[in-house]
Amino acid sequence: IGAKLGESAVAGSPEATIADLTRMQVQVNADEASTTVLQVGQAVSITVDALPGKTLSGQVSQIGLLATASGNFVTTLVTVDIHSTNAPIYPGLNATVEFQGTNQ
Repeated sequence: IGAKLGESAVAGSPEATIADLTRMQVQVNADEASTTVLQVGQAVSITVDALPGKTLSGQVSQIGLLATASGNFVTTLVTVDIHSTNAPIYPGLNATVEFQGTNQ
């Protein structure tokens, strides 16, 4: 989590994270059935738990090439770019992504 005021920093340990808040993204673990119908550029609707009643828009920018399994559940990491917004969002918020044009 980083050094606190007055503590010495540890070499090789990150003390700060810099985020580009002008280009926000959401990373979603999509199940293997959903992944087969997703496409880069596909439109999405995004709701953020911290902003009830507000829907943001975006598009799929990357579909991971490597699936991971947890028990019998297989997922692939999908990256979604959030379209420019003045909504007060920041890294670490919980979000729900709905892929447009699919029944997933």
